[in-house]
Amino acid sequence: MENNNFKFVIIGSGNTTNHELIIKDFIDAVKENTDPFVNGESVKIASEVILDIYKNNII
Repeated sequence: MENNNFKFVIIGSGNTTNHELIIKDFIDAVKENTDPFVNGESVKIASEVILDIYKNNII
């Protein structure tokens, strides 16, 4: 799905703009019966990467 309405910002301390955009997009997708910009599979992959980083003390 192509969505040219998304504007991502650099995440700083306490900045929730990206999360708000993705949640709004998800709600709109449910209401309109369309695919969200971020699907469950991509969230799963990102979560696994983040967990691996923590488990391996990479940061």
